[in-house]
Amino acid sequence: MVSCSTTWPQGHPDVEGPPFLSWVVRSSSDLTTARRELASHASEMPAAGEGWAGAISLPDTLALLLSELVTNALRHASPPAEVTVVLDGGRCLLDVADPDVTKPPSPEHDRSPGLGGHGLPLVALLAHDRGWYVEGSRKHVWACLGA
Repeated sequence: MVSCSTTWPQGHPDVEGPPFLSWVVRSSSDLTTARRELASHASEMPAAGEGWAGAISLPDTLALLLSELVTNALRHASPPAEVTVVLDGGRCLLDVADPDVTKPPSPEHDRSPGLGGHGLPLVALLAHDRGWYVEGSRKHVWACLGA
């Protein structure tokens, strides 16, 4: 079982900039397309080179974070999920917005690994920072990687 903080902090990321990539994801097929496009652009990201100290490669880490955050949005809110990737220096922000502003991210804990529900703790373990906020009619759940 993944062990880390079970809280998902409320707040905005301190990463700014124009979108580097974005998608509207309505289904698992759209998610597959987004993962492929993200992987194809990973080498263009500043954090892809020197200084990346993740346990797995940056492209694989980004694909995993994308999958977990979007899957949660599709499962716990109604589609579509709006996904944005922002680059700011050596940092990479992955922001997933969904229309369910009533429920904050709620990581599962003390749950059998076979029952699933460990996506948010996994994101918290891999990301350098994470959080959520509501803006207008969308809830944004985000994770940030840094070199």
